[in-house]
Amino acid sequence: NNYRIRREDITLQYKNKNNLYKIIFLLIVLSFILSLTGCDWLSGGIFNIFDPKAQIITEYNPEEGGEPDEGCCNAGVSCINGVEFFVTGFAYNYHGIDSVDGKIEISALSRVVEASFYVAPTTTPGTPGPKTIIENIPLFFQDVVDYLYLHPFITEITCDLSLVGVDGAGHSLSFQVASELPVFEPGIDIYPPNAEISVTPGITGTAPFNVVFDASDSDDVGSGIADINWDFGDESTGTDITENHTYATPGSYSVTLTVTDFYGNKGYDTVVITVNEAEAPTAIINVTPGNTGIAPFKVYFDAYESHADPACGFGCEIVSYEWDFGDGDTGTGVTLNHTYPNVGTYTVILTVTDSNGKKGYANVEVTVTKKPTAIINVTPGESGVAPFIVYFDAYGSESESGIVSYEWEFGDGDTGDGITVSHTYDTVGTYIVYLTITDSNEYEAYDSVSINVTEGGSESDAEVIVTAEPSTIEPGETSIITATCTDDSGNTVTNGTPVAFGAIGGGDLNIISNITTNGVATATLTINNAGEVTVLASTIYASGSVTVTCAE
Repeated sequence: NNYRIRREDITLQYKNKNNLYKIIFLLIVLSFILSLTGCDWLSGGIFNIFDPKAQIITEYNPEEGGEPDEGCCNAGVSCINGVEFFVTGFAYNYHGIDSVDGKIEISALSRVVEASFYVAPTTTPGTPGPKTIIENIPLFFQDVVDYLYLHPFITEITCDLSLVGVDGAGHSLSFQVASELPVFEPGIDIYPPNAEISVTPGITGTAPFNVVFDASDSDDVGSGIADINWDFGDESTGTDITENHTYATPGSYSVTLTVTDFYGNKGYDTVVITVNEAEAPTAIINVTPGNTGIAPFKVYFDAYESHADPACGFGCEIVSYEWDFGDGDTGTGVTLNHTYPNVGTYTVILTVTDSNGKKGYANVEVTVTKKPTAIINVTPGESGVAPFIVYFDAYGSESESGIVSYEWEFGDGDTGDGITVSHTYDTVGTYIVYLTITDSNEYEAYDSVSINVTEGGSESDAEVIVTAEPSTIEPGETSIITATCTDDSGNTVTNGTPVAFGAIGGGDLNIISNITTNGVATATLTINNAGEVTVLASTIYASGSVTVTCAE
C-alpha cells in the first residue's frame, strides 16, 4: 500500500508539472499571436511592469494654446505614468475625396516633419502630468496644393496627425492627435481666377457707341475657367469670351466681368464706359488731395474745368452738376466734399447737363485703405541692468500696401533702421524708443516703448551662457538651445528659476523647459529659410544669447 501511495504521488506530481508546461506553452503561443496581430496588451499591460513604456494622452487645440494660426493646429500632450516622452516629429497621413473613386489614401503626401518637445512624466500614476503645449503645428504644405492641381477630380484633402517620438526607456512610439483634419477644400473662395477686361475702341464714345469686350486675358492656374458672365450696366448681359455691345443711350455704365472656375471660385473685373451724345458738354473731375487715402478719407471734388460744347450754340452753358460717390451717396454742385469711412474702391460718376438738356459724363476711382500699424516687440524685456542689450523687432507691424522702411530712435541720440535692430544702453536712465514705419503709399505709423536701465551690483558674477548644438544648420533642421545659469554669487541658480527665451530674426522657437534643473533650461530652434537667428535667454540675474546660422 505504501508503495502504491508513493507511486500515485509521483504520478500526481508528474501531471501537475505537465500541466504547468502546457500553460507556459499556451502563454508563449498567445503572446506570439498577439504580436502578429499588433495587439500591445502584453507589452503595454502585464509586461509593461518589467519594460515600461510612456503612456500619453493628447488633446487637439487645447484652450491653453489659444487660437492657432491659419492652416495650423495646436496640441496638448501629457504623460499618465512615470516614463518621460520626447516628441521627435509630426506624422501626417493624407486622405482625399475623389469625385470618381470616393475616399482614397494619398501616400505620396504622407510625411514626418522633425520637431523637438519634451513631455514630463507624472508623479501620480494614472493622473496626467504637466501638459506640454505645442503651438501652430502646420497642416498646409505647398505640395498638397500642387497635388490637388495635378488631380482635378480630388475635391477635398484631409490628414491624420500623430506625434512620434521616443520615451525614456528607448521605445519608439506614436500617438494620434486628430484624424481627418480638413487641410484643403477647393471651392470655398480659395484661389479665385484672374478676371481681366480688354475694351476696343476705348471707354469713352458717342451714342450709339459700339464696344467690343474681351476676356481672353483672364486665366486660372488651377482647374481652368468654366463660365464667363458679363453685366454691361444697362440691364444687358453676355456669356461669351468676346462680346460686341452697343450703347444707344448716353450715360455712364459700370461693366462687370465675372469668371468662374470648375470649383466655383469667382474672379471679377470692372470698367466704366462713358457714352456721350453729339454736342454734349465735357465733364472733368478734379480730386483733392488725391485718389488714394486712409479711412476715414475726406475727398474734395470739383468740376470747374467742365464746359459746354462750342457747337451747342450761343449762350449755351452747364446748368447742373450731379455726383454719384459710388457708396450709395450722391450730391450736387460744381464743388463739394465727401468722406469715405470704409476701406474699398469707389467709382465716382459726374453728370453735367447744359442749357440745351444735353448731358456729359466723367468718372474717377477713389481707393480707401487702412492706416498702417507700427508695433514694437522687445527682448528680453523693457528693464535691465547696465550695460543692457535690447533687441527690438517690428514683425507685428502691418500695412495693406506693404512696409518699405523701419526707422528707430533709441532715446539716447542713436538711431537705426530695419525690421530688427539691437542697441546697448551703457548708462542708467529711462529711454523712450520710437519706431516709424512707412508703407508704399508713403503713409506713416508710429509706436514707442520705454526702456528702463538700472545700475547693477558691482560684485555680481551672474551669467547666462547660451549654447546651440549645432550652431549651423540647413533649412528645416533643428538646433538644441541650452541656457546654463548662475546667480550673483556665481553659483548655479536654484532649481525652478524662471528663464525667459526669445528669438530675433524668425525661426520656430519651442520651449522645452522654462525653469532650471541643475541650473539648465532648454529649448529648440527650427529654421526654414537661410539666415541668422539670435536666441536670447534671461533670468532675474543676467541674460545671454547665441546665434544660429541657417545655410543654403
